[in-house]
Amino acid sequence: MPAKTFYLETFGCQMNAHDSEKVVGTLMAKGYAQVATPEEAGLVLYNTCSIRDKAEQKVYHRLQQFKRNGKDKVIALVARREESPNSAEQCAG
Repeated sequence: MPAKTFYLETFGCQMNAHDSEKVVGTLMAKGYAQVATPEEAGLVLYNTCSIRDKAEQKVYHRLQQFKRNGKDKVIALVARREESPNSAEQCAG
């Protein structure tokens, strides 16, 4: 297993998925290898929507899982901030 590994899970809309693709590309360019599960990863990232409550709640649930399991992981949260007055409409549809 490569020394630098990451797991990325995306919650939210297509805008979040696009952001995740950028994150993956950046990390891989820095020598990280993407793995299939958080257990395999040294770095765990969650990309969530700050507009949709359901997406945020899913991330909170994942964080509680890590807290209970006592994993020695670096965890990062990535969230799309509201960029324009119509961001909510873009995410909704």
